[in-house]
Amino acid sequence: MIPLWIGFIKRTRQPCFTLTTLLAVSSLAVADHVNFDVGQLSSCRVVSSANETEEMNIEAAFDVSTLIRFGQTDQVNELLFVVESPARTLHVVDFSPTTELTSEFAGNIQRSSSRDHARNAGLNASLSPHSTATAKGTLANSSTTKDSLHYETLAPKQLLVASGTAARGTAVYFKFAATPQTTLDGSRELRVTFRVQSQWRADYVYIRCVAFGSADDNHVPPRMLGSSDFLVPLYLEGDAAAREAANQLGNQELQLRRVASRLRRSAPKKSLSDKLFSLIGHDDNQTAWPHDWLHTVLTSAPHQEDFDFQDRLPASARIATRSFTSARKHLHQLRENDSSTTRLNAVVFEETRAALDLSDN
Repeated sequence: MIPLWIGFIKRTRQPCFTLTTLLAVSSLAVADHVNFDVGQLSSCRVVSSANETEEMNIEAAFDVSTLIRFGQTDQVNELLFVVESPARTLHVVDFSPTTELTSEFAGNIQRSSSRDHARNAGLNASLSPHSTATAKGTLANSSTTKDSLHYETLAPKQLLVASGTAARGTAVYFKFAATPQTTLDGSRELRVTFRVQSQWRADYVYIRCVAFGSADDNHVPPRMLGSSDFLVPLYLEGDAAAREAANQLGNQELQLRRVASRLRRSAPKKSLSDKLFSLIGHDDNQTAWPHDWLHTVLTSAPHQEDFDFQDRLPASARIATRSFTSARKHLHQLRENDSSTTRLNAVVFEETRAALDLSDN
């Protein structure tokens, strides 16, 4: 299942050697200017009891941290966070923060205007008889009026936060804009209320974090300065078995990412032509695993455990993948079975950790 956030920042691949492809290759070696972090687990509390439809509302809180590197705080224009239920089992009913506007003015703007009106009326007369004497007379009347208008106007506002639902109510997005009075650096809390079945015990969400720079004058889309995606397990507050399953899934996801990171560091560097062929999907090395194998595993369906490239992965990656999908399946089963007291087999995970340690040595 393709997660929703891909639609926000979908990258297209050109079947030829274009400038877009070359820029994509060059960006692979550039470090993100913005880094993100999200808490590993989220405990959900019940905010409304089950009704006649056997449903209830639960609230989850997510602490998202943003680190703007290289002193480029002024270059980050917007942050986008997408919280999505990949299995479409969680339905959004409320969220915080909501859309908010802000202004650099403390209150309304005072305005005034005035206009003067002047009227003059007069009569001049001159009498010149046939004598040397001259007589003149003047009659004048003038008046002046002044109109004044005092009024207030609302201060202009700009976007501070925008939020709303997506994917037919199974996802929610939050956009934070940079303003002179706020900073995009640091930590912020996102709260989402989901509607679930009354027997709900555990599930998980994807959180996609993206930082954008300012768009230029040529209407080119803003440059992406950093992006990260996280799988965050959820569990019902007070349910020890659900918390254990959620914690195991979080640990296995972390272990899977560590294995993938070690593989990237140890892999031989590709030439520019190899990178180009890989991007356009013409990799001649059929024995190698796909470069996006980690993304494929993390975004697969909750019950999927097998992949067509699995046998081509190194032993450490195969073990980590199997442990992750097994933990994810167990957590998902808790959502489906309210009477279940399923616990992950500790022996299996001990053997997994031992196998990973041996494969790394």
